[in-house]
Amino acid sequence: MSLIQRSLVSGISQIFSEAVFYKKTSSKVVSLTIDDVGDADTLKILDVIDDFNQNITDENERISATFFVITDYLDDSGMMLDEILNRGHEIGNHGQKDHRHALLTATEFEREVNQAHQILSRKSNANIKWLRPGQAFYNQAMLRILKEMPGYYDKFALASVFPLDTFRPTDNPGFTLRYISNFIFPGSILVLHGGSPERTRNTVNVLSQLLIECKRKAYEVVTLTQLWESHL
Repeated sequence: MSLIQRSLVSGISQIFSEAVFYKKTSSKVVSLTIDDVGDADTLKILDVIDDFNQNITDENERISATFFVITDYLDDSGMMLDEILNRGHEIGNHGQKDHRHALLTATEFEREVNQAHQILSRKSNANIKWLRPGQAFYNQAMLRILKEMPGYYDKFALASVFPLDTFRPTDNPGFTLRYISNFIFPGSILVLHGGSPERTRNTVNVLSQLLIECKRKAYEVVTLTQLWESHL
């Protein structure tokens, strides 16, 4: 089944070349990304990954993920950013609010993503490289703004998986696990969500089984930067 999904994602990436949907590679590696995080419940997602990593003795085989943070979800201390980084993960820019950036004017979008970047940089020592547009939609004005952001890749960070875990009735662990497991192929970018108690609970339940499935299939699970820069 994953061969069909890989072919589909490859075709989409050729049409929308301004975005990253997967990495062309022969290595058995996937990137795990978590959207809409930054609230206190993000700890639950971090903990389920930590629980899995405790059973892995080789540090190079431990799970690492990219957490796309919505800065309005952070508290004043920015403690959650430290938690993400200290546990070996990566931070990405997902804006200030959970909404569709493509509906904003160019000025509004530029203001929001740059303010989000400033907050993330000020509250952590993170090297922010990736911007994921809200609800995965983007336009050419947004792309021009992205290309002017220092330190960022000039492609939007999307994913190999359409996020059915944000809709009902597909937002349940059983369906999400079966669906996302079909997209475990070399170079794929998986995405799950936080941002609400329901979505976080779903993601925690899915990860407890999905990470086992990846290990059973001998896949390495890495951050988006690790996938993009290290695997050919």
